Amino acid sequence: MKFLKVRTFFVVLGIIMLFLLVLIIAESNSINESLNLDAKILSSQMEYSMLKTQTVSKYNYSNYNISVLFNFSIEKAVLGFKGTMIERISFRGLTSSKPIWIEVHIPDKIHFHPIYYSHIEPREIFCYKERCLLLFNPLSENGSLIFAYSFKLIDQNSNVPFNDPSYKFFGNEKVALPLGLTFIGINSAATSGEVSFLLFKAPWEDTKAFLLVNQTLTSLIVGKEKIVPTPQDNQFLLFAGRFGEIEGSAMNGTKIKIYYPSDEPFEISPQEVLNWSKKVISTYVSTYSILPSKEYYIINWNSGEANGNGFINGIIVGRWSARGRLIDRLNKRLIAHELAHSWFGGYANFGLLDEALATFSDLYVENKFGEDTYPFAENKALNSGKVPLAEITKNVPDYQNALYYKGAFVFRSLQFVLGNETFFNGLRELLRECHGKECNLTDVQNVFEKVSGQDLDWFFKEWFYSSKVPDYDVRSLSLEEKNGKYLLTFEVIDKNNFTMPLEVEVITSKEKLVKKVWIKGKARVSFELNDKPLKIILDPNEWMVNENKEYTTEGIKITVE
Repeated sequence: MKFLKVRTFFVVLGIIMLFLLVLIIAESNSINESLNLDAKILSSQMEYSMLKTQTVSKYNYSNYNISVLFNFSIEKAVLGFKGTMIERISFRGLTSSKPIWIEVHIPDKIHFHPIYYSHIEPREIFCYKERCLLLFNPLSENGSLIFAYSFKLIDQNSNVPFNDPSYKFFGNEKVALPLGLTFIGINSAATSGEVSFLLFKAPWEDTKAFLLVNQTLTSLIVGKEKIVPTPQDNQFLLFAGRFGEIEGSAMNGTKIKIYYPSDEPFEISPQEVLNWSKKVISTYVSTYSILPSKEYYIINWNSGEANGNGFINGIIVGRWSARGRLIDRLNKRLIAHELAHSWFGGYANFGLLDEALATFSDLYVENKFGEDTYPFAENKALNSGKVPLAEITKNVPDYQNALYYKGAFVFRSLQFVLGNETFFNGLRELLRECHGKECNLTDVQNVFEKVSGQDLDWFFKEWFYSSKVPDYDVRSLSLEEKNGKYLLTFEVIDKNNFTMPLEVEVITSKEKLVKKVWIKGKARVSFELNDKPLKIILDPNEWMVNENKEYTTEGIKITVE
């Protein structure tokens, strides 16, 4: 009985979609037939670019509106999936004496159907390879164009990030694929417009679907039209499948929705993911005083890989778990890191520094809730290579230890230099000033200098424009006993000549004492103790990346953390 209901449901959907297409085409044919005007095929990209430049500069009118409705259906095929797309572009407020131009992109792996049009007439078309420029004369104030095409998804490309425009994946109960609007340019002076998306048909009765547009996730309901952000470069990514769902709330009532495969095994309970996500989002909101989104989607795509991408209102990860020695455990770092991209990369953009700031954030929140992650992160940072952070221009595996972990530690070191209040005020100001735009390293330095009232050029030169790190040694150690007290004196030398504050801890059988001293190449340090010193630890709280070592001097163990 359930099978009959499901089958009937999709049959009805198919009939409705066919009827919709017939109505759209019938409306178009009330004015003109399908577009059969022969296109002029150009022989070179240069020729196409020249003609496009001439057309765009000549016909560049404003004061009309456009809207786009993107109808999409997908179903299972013998191999993979197949789908149909109907894209309607509607114009309002046209002037008959002012031609309009549209540039379209027609990929070679789709079957493109005739173009239908209404209340406009074709004037000229020229093409080079997959791109065509169409010029139309308006016949009334309102007009439209309809593109229809079909495709088959039989190959996959899942070895790229989830937000890569070429990402493609399909399994028995889920599918992800890139989609693109046919038009890639319409009279550039058009005053306003909107894009609506309608997932008309999907292979599963309980489909959950998401459209990734401009690094923002939009949830879709099958059969319901939804306005979506106008995509940059006209690219969408669709993720759809059979997913379970639970939800809860974080600080300020922020909704969190957890999605997980309905019919696939996974190791971590969705409730555990929800509980951790609440802590992370609440911490970020209270720390940064900014809420980029009122709703967050946490999606386990369950691809098996411990990777993910964060967006302004959610994340997609390959799995929730991290491999443990005996059992799998929640990958807190991955979830916290990708959620941090809602602030760094979503709300504000810092280029490659997004990864450093997101890693700083995930380490901060993990340690806040009892995870000692700084030793692991410092070890990664110490293996970051010889290229200074400021000279790295791309996020590739060879540079990831530097971009993620050393970069995170540099901001942690700046926190130590400035103090918590000034540093976090600087981060908040940075987010405010860089909201909706991309800021660079110079912008970051300027903001922290403004907030702190200090010249920080020395700090940024040391940490961003050099690949070195401090290399501390304890030398010239002396110990004097007098009246039951012990006076410990020694020199801390940095062989790489950094200027940095340094915590120095001395441990005896009776006490632990910590001092913060500035090392400018070297510094003299002294402690008055109630017992003989057993151990000296430099940087015990892991405030900076430095050369780690252990050795013994005058019977005292020296540890550089």
